[in-house]
Amino acid sequence: MAPKQKIFLGILVLGSLIGLLDTSYLAILQLKNNQYLSCDFWGFSCDKVLNSVYSKFLGIPLSFWGLGYYLTLFFGAAAYLSRQNKLILRLIELWVWLGAGVSLILVYLQAAVLKAFCLYCLISELVIFTMMISYLIIKFLIKSDYTNQRI
Repeated sequence: MAPKQKIFLGILVLGSLIGLLDTSYLAILQLKNNQYLSCDFWGFSCDKVLNSVYSKFLGIPLSFWGLGYYLTLFFGAAAYLSRQNKLILRLIELWVWLGAGVSLILVYLQAAVLKAFCLYCLISELVIFTMMISYLIIKFLIKSDYTNQRI
């Protein structure tokens, strides 16, 4: 395995674990109907964001979609580490790009439509953007001795 792949997979595993913690917290609170959710400090308005019409997709809270997203990344990285199948790596890369696209939409909705931000949502979006940016840096900026290998 190329060193660049190891770095990317390490960032991916760490990011997916942080994302799992963040979205698990939101999912548990949403199961309790946001009973204890409070981030109304420093200008954040979690209640407004998490109770908006944009907080669900196909009737399922976005926190549950986030759990699925991060679990898929985590197990995808584990599968690649055990099998080193290039198709698995390509699917992981695609999944990171998909997450970044969805995150862009969600940040836009918070900023432009709702005019309110959820701290926990922003943490998740920051994790996804960090994974995407690390992928780009590793792929295009870090030189490798493996000129014929792709990340």
